[in-house]
Amino acid sequence: MQDDTVLLQSKLAACVPGGATCTIRLPAGTFRTRQLSATGFHGTIAGEGIGKTVIQALPGYVVTPGYVLSRPPSATNVYPAILAFGGPSDVTITDLTFRVTEADPVPGGWYENDDRVHNTFLAYALSVQGSAHLTRVAFEGSRGSLDAGPGGQGVNLEAGVAIDGSRSPQGGDDFTMTRCTVRNAEAAVLLYRFGGHALVGGSTADGNTFVHSGAGIFTEIDGAVIEASYNRIADDISPASAIVIDVVGSVTAPSHVLVAHNRITLDAGGTQAVRASQGGQKFGVAQGAGAEAAFELTVADNTLVLGGDGSDTGILLRNTVGTVVSRNTIQGKGTSAIELVGTTQATVAGNAVGGFVPSGEAHITLDVNTSGARVNCARPADTVADQGTRNTVTGCSPSK
Repeated sequence: MQDDTVLLQSKLAACVPGGATCTIRLPAGTFRTRQLSATGFHGTIAGEGIGKTVIQALPGYVVTPGYVLSRPPSATNVYPAILAFGGPSDVTITDLTFRVTEADPVPGGWYENDDRVHNTFLAYALSVQGSAHLTRVAFEGSRGSLDAGPGGQGVNLEAGVAIDGSRSPQGGDDFTMTRCTVRNAEAAVLLYRFGGHALVGGSTADGNTFVHSGAGIFTEIDGAVIEASYNRIADDISPASAIVIDVVGSVTAPSHVLVAHNRITLDAGGTQAVRASQGGQKFGVAQGAGAEAAFELTVADNTLVLGGDGSDTGILLRNTVGTVVSRNTIQGKGTSAIELVGTTQATVAGNAVGGFVPSGEAHITLDVNTSGARVNCARPADTVADQGTRNTVTGCSPSK
């Protein structure tokens, strides 16, 4: 089988030493490769178009033993990824496809953390420590062992692209993803310990399309500004939520996150279209009016369509502070259209939930630990189950 690893690695090496930014132009064709890596890359990789220039993982990837992702990628610390950039890198990629075809691309396995779970899927098609800008890039996984349900229909790719901010100064990284596609992955993009500016989509023309994939997992973000907007997401595989904002450790500054104008079709069962949760040391679990927010989140003007077995939730907020959920259209069936658990000072207003059939108590539920929420329904027939304290509910019907 054709092996283009040496060719591609030599092109990357020519761009690393320093000086002016470098451009690697790849012609149309399929480049089959083992893992590639570069540190301190500043430049552009440009193909001839999605589906025309393809970088494809060869079968039988071998990953360095141990907790490999805790160290920067290199020739001696080989990641479970097609292309990995160590920091500080500033990467622009346009007009090409990353493809993983094997059901178990890492047959010898690798460890994601100290739990020593034997993973045979690929962690990322693209991993970057630094900044990355992606336009017209496709990430194509296939069926595999990750997230396989009773029917065995999982995927072989954890994330299309991962941005690791753990080795970057706060606010030092930027990430943009526009006009891209992702198929068969647990998530399209993973932002980990990210503290810069990120834009996933941004306009009708620049929105991304994610099929059999979640959109994004934004975890341990710290002082970040993130917008995920105008994307089309159809997720019928991942047990993770389509969009996840999750901060459990201590942070130095709150992040600002906007999730808006997305269309999410969810058919996985037992998950959420948008899930946000907060915890940790400095910002802690939300408790009363004095609680601080690890992130300021607005979820607005999205269309969420829930199918599956009726166990999905449209929007789930857990221990968040000051979150705004407004003007979303939530259709289909599930436990709740909007569920608040331990939240403080949330605003839920003007959401169209009339086309949603709840299997739980109500269209909108506020648990016993939710306080200070303001809920205003779009129509009087919308039901609210308020079990919390000091919440204000107007224009709604009580749960039956």
